[in-house]
Amino acid sequence: MTDTEKAVAELSNNKIFGSVFLILAYVPLLRSLASEEDYSKMYDEFSLVTSGCAEYAATHAAWRHKRTYLAGRPAAVICHLANTNSEFASAHPEAKYFEPMIPVGDHPEYPSGSSAIYTAFAQAVDDWFLDKFNLTDALKSTGPLTFTVPHPSSTGLMAPLKMSLWNTKN
Repeated sequence: MTDTEKAVAELSNNKIFGSVFLILAYVPLLRSLASEEDYSKMYDEFSLVTSGCAEYAATHAAWRHKRTYLAGRPAAVICHLANTNSEFASAHPEAKYFEPMIPVGDHPEYPSGSSAIYTAFAQAVDDWFLDKFNLTDALKSTGPLTFTVPHPSSTGLMAPLKMSLWNTKN
């Protein structure tokens, strides 16, 4: 994969989808602080600062380090050792055929793109609300965010399940 393809894979995986929930968690707080006439402009700016700038910069930094250090995923390292280190292969014959329980990408795992992206998002949120509304710890001011996801029911069919992400007001 090219660097561009890897960056697209990282973002498209679940990062952009996950940040939608983060933005939605702050909509009630933003609505309560912004005037009706300023809300649309403020929402656009908030989205640009968090999803645009912070997430892009975090992804860029994570991938720069992934390319620099090429820290392999455990599955790749185990298979490599099984094929290149006879002592390891003798001690662990099953390693040659090791498959992780959860499928993994073909790019280096460390540093974590997800943790970089969400940490940058959280810091951008706190900085933005402090700058615009003099509100400290905006992360502690969100309300519950409820959404519906499909999940297997007792009949084996997919059924909706309502979930709340967090409520830090309590």
